[in-house]
Amino acid sequence: MPLPFILMMCLLGIGIAMFRRSPQAFLDGPSEDMPTRLLRWAAGLLSAQRAEWGQAMLGELDHLDGRAKRWRFAVGCVGAALLLPPWGRAAAGVWAMAAVAAGSVGLYASVAIRYGLGAGDWVAAAILVRLADRGLLETSWEPGVGSRLPRHLYRLTPTGREFVAALTAAHTDRTVPHPRRRWNKA
Repeated sequence: MPLPFILMMCLLGIGIAMFRRSPQAFLDGPSEDMPTRLLRWAAGLLSAQRAEWGQAMLGELDHLDGRAKRWRFAVGCVGAALLLPPWGRAAAGVWAMAAVAAGSVGLYASVAIRYGLGAGDWVAAAILVRLADRGLLETSWEPGVGSRLPRHLYRLTPTGREFVAALTAAHTDRTVPHPRRRWNKA
């Protein structure tokens, strides 16, 4: 679970940096293709010592034909600009994204350990919280006894019972059988 979140945070950081660099151009939409925009952003992060290298990457990108080749080249150049020293302004962005990612992994681990949640339990917990917010469930804590941990209990409210009855009625009122479950008439 942490790896997709880290990737999402990296993409969010790139989007915020692109917006802060030129908000009007970001809101107006692309005037050039995305690999060029991505490479311009990465070249802008380079230190003064590497500014010419960034311009050379942009010039080489202009001579490439084909969408896949342009994307592959742009992503490789962005990776090189962000990971190879001297970093310049890119280091601040990379360290900020790493700090946010480490903080989110720490938060995930502490909540998972505290409440004993596995990967699937997060989904169930989110659904239960939403149903409780809408007044369909009432919640209470049962204190732990001995070595047993305290538990969070959920019960249906009268509104919740009506909701479940309506869902059950809607499910049983279906008159069209599923296409795969029809009897083969010979």
